[in-house]
Amino acid sequence: MPATTGIRPFLSPGTSAACGNTNLENAMPTKPKAKKPSHEAFVVNGEGESAFWTKIGAAWPHDDGKGFNVELIALPTSGRLVIRERKATSD
Repeated sequence: MPATTGIRPFLSPGTSAACGNTNLENAMPTKPKAKKPSHEAFVVNGEGESAFWTKIGAAWPHDDGKGFNVELIALPTSGRLVIRERKATSD
């Protein structure tokens, strides 16, 4: 058996040594999110009537109902993160 020289074998395009194949058609399918999120995310500064609410994201429930996927457009450095059910809108 020849000694190893530290040379890696050539990998053809679309393959990887870690998983053997990185072609998109073999990737795990992702389930699309619901069209509208069920909850909205806010950062709240202050208390009571003088509180200032800023909408910073939304949340979609998991299929099993035991959690949420949350997307934020900002990360608050102060205040509270509040997640509330969306208000019904007249579409």
